[in-house]
Amino acid sequence: MKILLFYGVVGSLNHFSDELGREFERMGIETKILDLNNNHTDYELFLREKLDAAVCYNSIGTFTAGNSKLMGIYDELNIPVINILMDHPMNLSYCMKQHPAKYIQFSPDEEHVKYAKKYYDLENCFFLPHMASEIQCREEVDKDIQVLFPAALAQCNGLYKKIQETFQSNPFMLKIVLDLLEFLIANPRYTMEAALEVCLKNMGVELSLKQFAVMMSGFKDADLFIRMYFREKVILELSKTGRPIVIVGRGWEESSAIKLSNIEWLPSISFSDVFSYMERSKVTLTVMPWFKAGTHDRIFNSLLHNSCPLTDESSWLTAHLVPNQECTYFSLDCLDNIGNILEKLMVDGDVTKSVIENGRKKVEQNYTSRNIAQQIVSRLEQCYGK
Repeated sequence: MKILLFYGVVGSLNHFSDELGREFERMGIETKILDLNNNHTDYELFLREKLDAAVCYNSIGTFTAGNSKLMGIYDELNIPVINILMDHPMNLSYCMKQHPAKYIQFSPDEEHVKYAKKYYDLENCFFLPHMASEIQCREEVDKDIQVLFPAALAQCNGLYKKIQETFQSNPFMLKIVLDLLEFLIANPRYTMEAALEVCLKNMGVELSLKQFAVMMSGFKDADLFIRMYFREKVILELSKTGRPIVIVGRGWEESSAIKLSNIEWLPSISFSDVFSYMERSKVTLTVMPWFKAGTHDRIFNSLLHNSCPLTDESSWLTAHLVPNQECTYFSLDCLDNIGNILEKLMVDGDVTKSVIENGRKKVEQNYTSRNIAQQIVSRLEQCYGK
């Protein structure tokens, strides 16, 4: 078997491709990685090397919006495309509206799978959890970081302005999207699509499934806004504890958070370098990217690197990582309590140690890159008999 992977401009996705490539090779699968950052005039030659599948993240390298030529090549050569989505399907609607004949789509959130099947009638659409990196954890590292938050930020003010500009010629749509954001701020347990359904019902608006999907595909900035709103809000709330917090990621320069005396900001750390910071951290914080029934690699990786994960809840997480035994949680709709949760973790070292030990075992058994690579190949064989 021969599989093609891709490098693009997103460092984390390139890291994931490296991880999968190594595991495919360990399974005896010949693997090539095409670096799209270079000007490859031989792209089609790669495809014509009797490939059994092309595996990509967020469609990078296999097909893009409005580019039917790539899809034609895959169909001509009868190559299955495996597309691993890292974002809500609403943001990648073109992947589902027009895709290669042999197509498998994975999502790290069970609700995203339901969404793709309901609104785009995808047949081969499946849940696939994020994977933990197999970068080795160093032994005996001093825990000199109390709380680590490895996450970038996009400014909400800029996003809000962009939303207003996008819909300035359509006051009706502007009202819908602003109502949607107001509802989600007050009701953060809702998915984007469930919140939109409520807002439309309150306005007496009825849409077909196709119309609903089209509307959702135009709300990418709204999705980003609500994620960034709570990302910053969680940090500001945690900062009230006075505990030192290290933020790793770009985009925080305009946030009031980095002006606080107990916040340290490191903007230029690569994805793979974050693991060494996890090893130094007692707690690694995650604010889920609005995945209400999904996973996140940061949670798995923190456990593998001896850091206690603290994350907002998802139905998948609480069902598969036992609260206070394999992972620790807070609620976005009860942020007044997040400081108390953190204090208990800081004071009670036995709890954090137990969570890390139990959670690591669960991750090592189920969510490593080896586990995920095996699931991908198994699904490929199931769907297309490779």
